[in-house]
Amino acid sequence: MTPRKGAGELLERVRQEPALREAAAVVVLAGAHTGDGPEELLVGARAAAAEHGGRGAGRLARYPGRSDIERRVTVAEVVTGSAVDVVEGLAGTTVGDESELDLTDWARPTWRSGRVVLLVQPAAGTLVPFEARDQVPCCADH
Repeated sequence: MTPRKGAGELLERVRQEPALREAAAVVVLAGAHTGDGPEELLVGARAAAAEHGGRGAGRLARYPGRSDIERRVTVAEVVTGSAVDVVEGLAGTTVGDESELDLTDWARPTWRSGRVVLLVQPAAGTLVPFEARDQVPCCADH
């Protein structure tokens, strides 16, 4: 497909980023795609774009209802007020419609088998997204 002008502009911004000199990127906008980078890395970038396009994998950064749920909410509010299909707890964490979530300023669900899934974990008496805005490296405290 012929890439839209916006895809080319986004890809050019990626090309200019020094940290991405040894990376490949595929930009997909409304079905049009373009890519750049070493061919051996483009293979993976294209596979990731295909998985995301097929709703099989990938994170959602922008989706309907995101700004409405990025606060303290219940699971029921998330499912009825956004594109999130299901909220799942990790490691046996029980999640019900009235479970309270702290999604303040950050909720990044993922595609899984055609469904939008938000993974959560317990923290300080509430549930929080598994993926945090500011990641703490594993074993950072010891």
